[in-house]
Amino acid sequence: MTAMASSGPIPGSVPSSRPRRWMPWLLGLIGALALLLVLALLFAGSIAADRLASLGGELGAMILGPTGREGLLGQVLTGYDGDRDVGSIAGTTAVGAGMALGILPEPNYGTVAVIETKLPGLRDHLTLPVTHTGLLVSPEVAAQTAYFLRHGRFNRAPPAA
Repeated sequence: MTAMASSGPIPGSVPSSRPRRWMPWLLGLIGALALLLVLALLFAGSIAADRLASLGGELGAMILGPTGREGLLGQVLTGYDGDRDVGSIAGTTAVGAGMALGILPEPNYGTVAVIETKLPGLRDHLTLPVTHTGLLVSPEVAAQTAYFLRHGRFNRAPPAA
């Protein structure tokens, strides 16, 4: 079994009408993988980045930089129709920079709204009570990641008593 953690978009997915320059590279890379699990990936673009970009004049665009503008603004992907099992984990503990802009719908984890991490065609999607940064250090996220990479789905069984 080959697996990879990613912070980029999902190959086999249906891109928006605005092509991204990194998509061909990533599509080629994922072709060799059996499973893909992503943490905090913004399939639908970023509400917080859109808000930041709309701030007075060029300030927001300057803060985001060219990579942020290309990768976060607008609809990134509209669906996934690839032949790889893809899972996504999002947090629900709202602590993060996006809260300062006051525009993220619930549930969110401060930086990203859960709705931004969902994509039609994913094999599985899971939310856990962690922050954006907490996704990297949570034992539950690690356990669910291992389970997904072994079984192609998340473990939804209640914890043993």
